[in-house]
Amino acid sequence: MPASALGDPADSLLGSPEDGADPADLLAALTGYALTIDSAKVAAQQAVTAFWAALGSNNATGVTATVLPAQRSCVQSSLGSGAPTVTVSDLHITSAEPAGNSGATVRFTVKAEASLDGQDLPVLPEGSGSAQWLATTEVAGRWYVDIENSTVLAFGGGCS
Repeated sequence: MPASALGDPADSLLGSPEDGADPADLLAALTGYALTIDSAKVAAQQAVTAFWAALGSNNATGVTATVLPAQRSCVQSSLGSGAPTVTVSDLHITSAEPAGNSGATVRFTVKAEASLDGQDLPVLPEGSGSAQWLATTEVAGRWYVDIENSTVLAFGGGCS
């Protein structure tokens, strides 16, 4: 969960040491705050990793399970019959940063190619292996790739 969803720890009801608040309570609140942000980053990274793993395995059901439920039908139709075979290698997550109340931006590099009718095409617009990002969103305690708010991929006609 991003920092903005929790409010500013400095404005906590615990007060400050100057107000007579116990520094141990203040430290515990700040530590919990940081752990929440870190766990959100890890969950967002895992969602992106699962997305690329499923895409590289040409597992349409697996890919659709990693994207927001409202975006699944357009992703499913893009990966249906006649879709290219995708090869994914060398995925490296470089960072994940909170974005809004229930989102994170995950930056990564990946080598990915699509093969269709004997022709190999890059999956990413800037080319395979360059720095990219995907938006992720948490819904009901689970993290998903948000295709609509990610500029790195296009799944036939948009996923809104």
